Amino acid sequence: MKSLLTACSILLIISSCSSSDYQNGVWREDQVSSTQSATRPVLLAQAKLSAAPKRKVSPVVTEVKEPINSEELLAVISSDYVKKTYNLSVELNSEKQIISIKTKNNKKNKIKTYKTEMLSKEITLVKALGISLISLKCLHFNPQTGCPIEIEYPYNLTYAKFKRFKAAIKKVDGRWGLYSGDRKFTKMRLVAKKFAGLLIGIKRIELH
Repeated sequence: MKSLLTACSILLIISSCSSSDYQNGVWREDQVSSTQSATRPVLLAQAKLSAAPKRKVSPVVTEVKEPINSEELLAVISSDYVKKTYNLSVELNSEKQIISIKTKNNKKNKIKTYKTEMLSKEITLVKALGISLISLKCLHFNPQTGCPIEIEYPYNLTYAKFKRFKAAIKKVDGRWGLYSGDRKFTKMRLVAKKFAGLLIGIKRIELH
């Protein structure tokens, strides 16, 4: 009896796996189709992801602006000995502080630049025949307030005599200028001392 029950159970299991579902070790066609239908959306999604173009990440570019410098003309220097004129100016940074003093030979369009660390020494403003006719020296230079200056010129080249006068480079009402006391001047004219038509010195410097 026990053997009969076991045999019936085996028959029920075999009948539940009918030939419509599994035949000769092969799953029914509609079962395979349903499996493929279930996996197809996943495969399509993966294909779209792999085919989608990759977004390029652009680097962040920070523009570095060069500091903007400017110039202010202090004075025009001339002489009755030669026709050349010279410009004396200051170069300023973006905060309107002095970073250099410049001289320009207007005839030759030649510019000389003197940085602030050089201003404690004598700067030649005008030269003739290899001789310095007028020079400038800053005393206790400050890029924000300027400085007192000494202007020197040869009174008699034969005897190596020189004269000096004091002035100042300073900023008034936001503008840089040359001052003799409280008087601003924008022109320096050298009056030559001559002997037999030859230059032997500078008689005086006229300020205007």
